[in-house]
Amino acid sequence: AAWRDWAAQRRWVFLIGCNNSGTSLLQRLIERLGPVSTFAAEGQRYTRALRRDDRREHARVWSRYLDELALGASAPLDAAPRLLHDWLRHLRTPLQPVILEKTPANTARALWLQRVFPDARFIGLMRNGYAVSEGIRRKAGHSVVLGATHWAAVNALLLDQAAELEHYLEVRYEDLAAHPDAVLARLRDFIGLSPPARLADVPMDLQTPFGRVHDYNAASLARLNAFDRDAIRRHAGAMLERLGYAADGP
Repeated sequence: AAWRDWAAQRRWVFLIGCNNSGTSLLQRLIERLGPVSTFAAEGQRYTRALRRDDRREHARVWSRYLDELALGASAPLDAAPRLLHDWLRHLRTPLQPVILEKTPANTARALWLQRVFPDARFIGLMRNGYAVSEGIRRKAGHSVVLGATHWAAVNALLLDQAAELEHYLEVRYEDLAAHPDAVLARLRDFIGLSPPARLADVPMDLQTPFGRVHDYNAASLARLNAFDRDAIRRHAGAMLERLGYAADGP
């Protein structure tokens, strides 16, 4: 009955955007920079209040059944008490002042989550569509066409949601890799964390499994041949242009 009060007792931060964009990396960095509680896995794994994007045949391309996952701003809040209960019981105690949740499919539920958590912060992570498409093919076995279509659809949704979110910050994977201290400082201010976020304060073995933050786009792009790049451009060209990634085509 008191779920609204419980929701307001912490600052909730939602990391959204297309999967394979570096959301896991960004979570690992943020959770080490201040008093932040995080889940061991995506928040959707700990509740049945939200539909999960776990269809095996559509792994990593959940936009294929977006209508089933989406919750709009006007959707009923009936599931909110159960969601809050499930999430709080799966976080380690003591709870920190900031709770960070990472589920890419929550891009389709951001406006609804804003109603449940009125002071929430939303971080939208974007990454080169060619690299994301290659990653989806490599990790899930889908074609680059399906990966590109998914990337374009999710980023279109992200941009639409961002226009109506009260507290939203866009972050580029490429900026995080090139200027991690500056990006983390922006995130610190946006979330309200202290002390100052400096990558040098993060233990080396906690930054990534391979050491310090590194831009893996070049390795992904190298795995794409001319045919792959042309296919990606044909199916995601408009969004590649809109986000400034078209120059990485053939």
